Amino acid sequence: MIDYDAIEIVTQENHSLYMRLRNPSFDAGYIVKNIEGLDAPDFNLITRESLYGRTSLMSNRVAKREITLTVLLNTFKGTAGVAEAREKFYKLAGYGENDFVRFRLLKNSNEVAFIECYVKSIQQNPFTKDPELQIVFACRDSYIRGNFVSVIPTLQVGNFTINYNGTAPTYIHAAGSNTGTYWSLINQTSNEILTVERTSEGRWDYNSTPSNRYIVVGSKNMIGNLRDTDRYNYWIQLRPGINRFRTINITTISIFEYYEQHLGV
Repeated sequence: MIDYDAIEIVTQENHSLYMRLRNPSFDAGYIVKNIEGLDAPDFNLITRESLYGRTSLMSNRVAKREITLTVLLNTFKGTAGVAEAREKFYKLAGYGENDFVRFRLLKNSNEVAFIECYVKSIQQNPFTKDPELQIVFACRDSYIRGNFVSVIPTLQVGNFTINYNGTAPTYIHAAGSNTGTYWSLINQTSNEILTVERTSEGRWDYNSTPSNRYIVVGSKNMIGNLRDTDRYNYWIQLRPGINRFRTINITTISIFEYYEQHLGV
C-alpha cells in the first residue's frame, strides 16, 4: 500500500501543478475533487476451451491505464480567476511523442510513486454549479512505479535471492563479471533464462527494460550471441515476493537495480 497526501504533475519543460489532498487550499486557484484510475486495471484474458470443457489461458495482458483528474476552480476572483486557473492546466498538453507528463504521488513532499502519461483531454464540465475541469491522462505503462532499488547480491555457489516488494512484475538492470565461453543468468521463479554464448572473460552489462534493452560484454553488443531457443525468455523480470536466481560462469554481480512496480495504490 502506497500512502500519499499530494500529487504533482510535471511536464518535460518543468511546468508543474502541485495539489494537496489533505487540507487543500484554493491558493493556487484549484483543488482536487476526485481522482480515478489509480487502482488496479483490468486484465485482458484470451482463453480457449478444450473438448472436455476445461478453460486454458493463452495470453494475459494488463489493460492500458487512464487516470481522470477532476479539479474545482477558484471562483473567489470571479471569471478572471477561473480563466487563470484553467490556463495552468492547458499548459500540460503535449504535441509530440516525448511530450508526456510525470504524474507524481507525494508523501510529505517526497515522491513515493509516479507514472508517465500523455494528456488525452481537458474539458470543463458545463453541468456543475461550481466550475470544474476534468483532465484525462493516457498512461504510457499500465503499472505505477514506486521505489528505485539498488542492491549488490552475494553469490553463494552461483545462487542468490531478491526479495521484491512490488505488486506487479518489473524489469532489471544488472552488471558484473564473467568467465568462460558462455554465461547464464536464470530467474528460477519466473523460469526466464538468459544465456550469452561465444564470450570471453570480462565485464557484462544487461538491461531488460523494454524501452532500453541491451546486452553488452566489454564494448560489444551481444544480442546476436543469445542462445536461440523458443523456451528461453531473454528479458528477465522480477515477480512479487522471493525471486531465486542461479548463475553459470558469473563471478560477481556489481549492479542489480530496478523500480518497484504496482498494480494500483
